[in-house]
Amino acid sequence: MQILVPNYRALNAGVTRFYPHWGTKQDAYPTQRERYDQPSYWSIPPKSKVLFFAGAAGDWAHELAHTMEVHYTDASKAMTQHAQTRFGDNRTARIKSFRTANAMRWPVKLEYDYLASFEPAPLIEIIPLITLRALAHSKGIRIARSGLLMDKLYKIGPKMKALYAANYLDHTSEMEIEDYTGRIGSKHVDIWSVNTTPEAKKRAELDLKVIALLQKHQTISVKQLKEKLGSDGRNLKENTLNASLQRINHISKLICDISHEGNVHGVRLTG
Repeated sequence: MQILVPNYRALNAGVTRFYPHWGTKQDAYPTQRERYDQPSYWSIPPKSKVLFFAGAAGDWAHELAHTMEVHYTDASKAMTQHAQTRFGDNRTARIKSFRTANAMRWPVKLEYDYLASFEPAPLIEIIPLITLRALAHSKGIRIARSGLLMDKLYKIGPKMKALYAANYLDHTSEMEIEDYTGRIGSKHVDIWSVNTTPEAKKRAELDLKVIALLQKHQTISVKQLKEKLGSDGRNLKENTLNASLQRINHISKLICDISHEGNVHGVRLTG
């Protein structure tokens, strides 16, 4: 059996290439703040611990920080420093931490309630993998957008629901937005949401382990793969492993669809 597998090295190189071209100011940002006495625009409960990735200039992370514990990350050191200068000492909505971090090199396990971002254009190729991390190690992921990425996110959400039994929802919030010219007005912002379930968590945890193990292989036997999975592999039923491999193949085809074939590689399973 031949399957496609996400190529971490190629995907990581794509993220690294993009980031030096970031500017230092976001084109649009919210002026209408999250409040404890109103429903969250992001559909995230107040006081949740949120990892805000691809944080850019920090405006959207700061908006969430009014009611939540927000931890900012961006792959660009200069951008992280810029965001920290702007919002690090803000007393009304303090962002808890700032960290330069490439999403492809996050720790294996994440300790957050939710992952969130606003239009993470440089990361679109790895959003399926980031969503897997969210399903395995948090309650879900939120991506806000006001125009960019819509067609590609629409492909990813239903696929995660179908493959992982996750809860997928796409809704629109009307928010007060200031653009780069200083003009303020009401604008529809789409919130793309994928929430985990017990089954989604179990499937995502297994698939992430298998993807990691297959990074350096072009050919591997099913027996070898189960051995490399350690205690998880010894108790793994063959149909469960086959289902995992099929999901990984589907995710890889999705990555090809939203980026290009160089971001995946083929692995032949024997035995």
